[in-house]
Amino acid sequence: MIDLLGVDGERDMERDLGDALGSGIAREALAGAATTAVTTATEEARGCRPEEVGSIVEAGAMGEAGEAGGPVAAPARPAVTSSFLKPPIPPSLPPLSIHASKEHMGVQGKQRQEGLSDCAETSPTTSNSVPVYVMLPLDTVNAEGVFKYKSSPWFLQTLQELINSGIHGVAVDVWWGAVEKKPRLYDFSGYEELFELLIMLGLKIQVVLAFHACGGNVGDTAVVPLPSWVLACGERDPDIFYTDRPRQQSPGNRNPECISLFADEEGGVLRGRSPLQCYVDFMKAFRDAFLVNGEIFVDAIHEVVLGTGPCGELRYPSYAETNGWRFPGIGEFQCYDRRALASLASAAEDVGRPEWGHAGPHDVGDYNSTPDETGFFRSWDGAWDTAYGRFFLAWYTQALLDHGDRMLQAPA
Repeated sequence: MIDLLGVDGERDMERDLGDALGSGIAREALAGAATTAVTTATEEARGCRPEEVGSIVEAGAMGEAGEAGGPVAAPARPAVTSSFLKPPIPPSLPPLSIHASKEHMGVQGKQRQEGLSDCAETSPTTSNSVPVYVMLPLDTVNAEGVFKYKSSPWFLQTLQELINSGIHGVAVDVWWGAVEKKPRLYDFSGYEELFELLIMLGLKIQVVLAFHACGGNVGDTAVVPLPSWVLACGERDPDIFYTDRPRQQSPGNRNPECISLFADEEGGVLRGRSPLQCYVDFMKAFRDAFLVNGEIFVDAIHEVVLGTGPCGELRYPSYAETNGWRFPGIGEFQCYDRRALASLASAAEDVGRPEWGHAGPHDVGDYNSTPDETGFFRSWDGAWDTAYGRFFLAWYTQALLDHGDRMLQAPA
């Protein structure tokens, strides 16, 4: 995660790599990129840093195999007790009325913002509470860039009920595909309308800059694809997308949910820019729209979280339902686009074993296999625990971590 606002001097550039990689590559979850404020704050309030919650291992199947002999699931987070959820909002603040005028709502919202700011000065050192952010529906601003629920009474009523429960604010995805419909032209108008409403209600805002598509994953009820011009670039060069292993005469399934990390710095592939340049330009456009020219938004936008992969998470799209995966299948390696294969070949040359650089492991099953059905992932005598297996998994994981570093350093 990266905080683009510099709310705390120590958090100008912050990584939270989240939970450990779990059982098989289907559990890979270097998921810090889109970790919400409630997760981070909960762990801090429990007395530990987020990076201490799980240990990052070299690959999905390894877990703590050195001790247990096979893959293990990532540790579950303890449930947050109800006494932990409500921030210390002064009881003197009046409840918001959904029937109030816009001006009256604005006054109430300002009072609530001031109350939250006063409480923030005493939290968490003098308060046993944690600010809670609730994720808005994925299509609150839809694929057309429209604030979909602007005139929906239920939306305002739900926000009122959340406010009454004591939440600090809401989190919302700012979709690349909804904003940059044409290269270098950014339309944040739907988000401006949404943020204005949230400010009137006195809610803080956690923004997730989402450089991935919505739809095709577990729980997705909305569809927001990548920008059409990006998808058109993918038609000309399909290798900008993650690709699974070849099948018969097929080169493998391309996944247009997000751009392959192996294309990060490939100049010119997206209408004259590299993917990383596109991400940086988008960040700058958001900054200019809301944090430089949009004075009313500065105090309300509490945090900007940087998406770094599928579902906004720092991981590979190894278990996409669109490719046939179903729980609890182990998923598949996503290392078969030509840039990934070139990177693998180079790494193999560097260790003096060029024969290791032709492809990924061959005995890994398919999306819906279990670990012990495969020669690579099985807990006894698995190929993951060979010189080749350790080489491949180290390369695969390091490529992911390098991508996270590039994304974190890009805004600077």
